Order: sequence, then structure tokens, then C-alpha cells
Amino acid sequence: MRLFIGLNLPKRERQRIQSATQLLQEEDFPLRWIGLENFHITMKFLGEVSSERVEQIEEIMSEVASKNTVFSIALGGFGAFPSIRFSKSDLARDRRKPQAQVLEAGPRVGFGRVRFRV
Repeated sequence: MRLFIGLNLPKRERQRIQSATQLLQEEDFPLRWIGLENFHITMKFLGEVSSERVEQIEEIMSEVASKNTVFSIALGGFGAFPSIRFSKSDLARDRRKPQAQVLEAGPRVGFGRVRFRV
């Protein structure tokens, strides 16, 4: 199965992102928009993972989470980088903090998927 490590966004932030993307949705921008309740921050995409490894990954992530405290990030602009196939938000973060343990690929805010091949 395809897995990623992600963080849920507070309802207020999900609503702000939805408002910011409203114009794109009205203009029929070629994304398959996900529901507001599914907006999230992808911290690390793991790709295809065997079902046997899922429990191990859960244990590791529980350990990482238990060693870290609450942290703040700032949502900035959004775009598609390096191409329209990859939507990505600009997130301010301090890599010296513990949460950087899962930020190697850079976080992405998920709010839709491209509907056409590019």
C-alpha cells in the first residue's frame, strides 16, 4: 500500500486553505479536490510499503511523536512544484527542531490531485 507520514490540520487552517483555493475551484482548475476534512500536511511520502512493515512504521512514528512537543508552522503561498503534477505549499519550518526528523523531503499540504496527465 502507498503510505505517507502526515499531520492533520486544525479546522480553522483547513477552512483558510479552502477559501484560498476557491477561485481555482470555480475556474475548474484541473484538480480533483479532496474534502475539507482530508486536508493534511504530508511530512514524508513513503511510497509502496508492504503490510508487514506498517506496524513497524506505526511504532517508530509513535516513538518520534512521544519525544516531540507541540510546534508551530506557517502556511504560506501555494503552487505546483516542480511541475503541475506536484502541488506543494510553502511551509516555514526550523530544521533544528525535533520535528525535522521527518521533514527530509519537505512537507506538502494536500488539498487536491491533478485530473489530467502532464
